[in-house]
Amino acid sequence: MINCLANLILLTIIINICPFFGLFQPTNVLAGENRWTVFLKGITSKPITAIQISPKNSQIIYVATYGDGILGTNDNGKSWFFLNNGLKNKEILSLKVDPKIPDNLYVGTSAGFFFSKNRGKLWSDSILDSLKINNLFVCPKNAGIVYAGTNKGIYYINCRAPDIRFEPRGLIKFNVLSVTGGTSLDIAKVIVPEQSSVKSYTYQNIFILFAGTSNGRIFKKRNIDFDWQNITPEEVVTANDTIYSLTVDRQDLQKVYVGTNHGVYKSLNGGFTWCKRLKSSLDDLGIYQLYVNPYAENIIYAATSTCGIFRSKDFAITWHPLNFGLLTPILSFEFCLTENEKLLAGTKNGEIYHFELKNPVKTCFGILNFETDGIPVEAGEKFSNELCLALKNAVRIISLQRTQDGEIYNDNRLLLESNENLASLGVEWLVSGKILNLNNRLYVNIEIRDIKTHQILKDRIDKYTPFNYYPSLINEIANKIKDLNK
Repeated sequence: MINCLANLILLTIIINICPFFGLFQPTNVLAGENRWTVFLKGITSKPITAIQISPKNSQIIYVATYGDGILGTNDNGKSWFFLNNGLKNKEILSLKVDPKIPDNLYVGTSAGFFFSKNRGKLWSDSILDSLKINNLFVCPKNAGIVYAGTNKGIYYINCRAPDIRFEPRGLIKFNVLSVTGGTSLDIAKVIVPEQSSVKSYTYQNIFILFAGTSNGRIFKKRNIDFDWQNITPEEVVTANDTIYSLTVDRQDLQKVYVGTNHGVYKSLNGGFTWCKRLKSSLDDLGIYQLYVNPYAENIIYAATSTCGIFRSKDFAITWHPLNFGLLTPILSFEFCLTENEKLLAGTKNGEIYHFELKNPVKTCFGILNFETDGIPVEAGEKFSNELCLALKNAVRIISLQRTQDGEIYNDNRLLLESNENLASLGVEWLVSGKILNLNNRLYVNIEIRDIKTHQILKDRIDKYTPFNYYPSLINEIANKIKDLNK
């Protein structure tokens, strides 16, 4: 997630067509009611790096930004307020709520760790000021115990005492981007009788930590072990991957999921062996966050750097996208179990989108950036975004690029050989067009292409109206597209 942040800050416009191969399920794409809607906008323009929902009250939500500190709401986003009293570093990289004591908040920043015991009303003095705190893991059994993944290894932090105590816990030569763990029944001792080859085992509840690093290594350490164990899959070593995210099944810590810049890896035995990675729609995507549904272990969520959020219903074997209405790449992701699956996604420009899983529909439009003549290229992008929202069951296909000199241009050539890519996004019809502004007369040419049969349908709308008033045309154009598709 850290490298993702750096990349997205530098690129103001991201190409949203990525190479997809292998297994995909376009008929399971969710649209219509199942679409992202704006949850937070206009309060901050800084990247949203973390979102946390209180485990005891889903109306209480905390948001971390890279530059504006912490935001909070007590009423599910109806009103927001800043929680920065005493927070000396507002470049937040990680935010966690203590599952045992939800009033306790923990923050990792670009330089230092902070915590609050009163829901962010007042923050402690910082510790580990010389370290970049990439990721935090809060011990689920012991309140106030936090493990920090830093640019110089793992640190144990005890926030229960009047004075914070901390100590290094190894891997000091590694930049640790992700850390997770928990308590699980595991082998504590192997007994081999002197006159028998039959082994016997003793089991006990053991606390286990997993860590992922920027140079593609995965480590595991149990509290009864002296050293960290390198459990990196050989395929990851060969590919020189970065370990962006690690997550485990809370009901069974032997199930470990790893997000890299080349897809998802899975182990069913705590990293002792790894399942052969199947070709999937997430190959060659940066997987910056993974989440296991705690009430349905077969459901896994993956947040990617440029292609939005994906959901798997079969233990990370096949994936389908959940991107309708999501107009910008995401940085952070949070899940909350309500009557429906409630998802929140934070973006690089300070917005948060909300999604609840309802009824699936199949048809999907892919909206390209409309070309422009007589108006700025960026205006065509805005037009396309609003058209996507008006169509309900549509997903944005962003194809703007920027030259070395900073000039923006439209490059729909990326789509000439990408029907399989579009199908993996659930797209059945590709919508493109051109907007011309001539002497306050607005011409909108519309083209719809069936990506399977290559059938092309065309139409045109022309109005005497300044381009600034084009929003009044959005619904008319959306209806025209629906009529063409009948």
